[in-house]
Amino acid sequence: MNFVIKEVTALEDSITLTSEAGDALRLEVDGDCCSSSFFDKESKEDVQGLLGQELKLVEHVVCGDVFVKDDDWVDTIIYALKITTNKQSISVMWRNESNGYYSGFITSRFNDERTGAQYGDRTLFDSSKMQ
Repeated sequence: MNFVIKEVTALEDSITLTSEAGDALRLEVDGDCCSSSFFDKESKEDVQGLLGQELKLVEHVVCGDVFVKDDDWVDTIIYALKITTNKQSISVMWRNESNGYYSGFITSRFNDERTGAQYGDRTLFDSSKMQ
């Protein structure tokens, strides 16, 4: 499948890549109870640079999830995605803030159908497996 990125919509909790053919891949982060998840500002800006490129692969990368102690009440965990196109690979960072007992997760949807697994499967999109 050729998924040439025509449009990128980057919000706090989701990134949607739309192809020239009208297909859409939505990457959405969500926090467990008592936590919130969001994409970094820089990552939302970086995905804009993918316009016109062919999307190949989106993977959740194990980067030894980074824990940041913001204060006595808020812990932040930093996660990463790797988005690969025909021209480059970029890292997209997302964060989860909680009281230290909860975390977040990411889901992917291709044309509103879930792709990859919510937990465990690191591949969220693979163009070679799409029709």
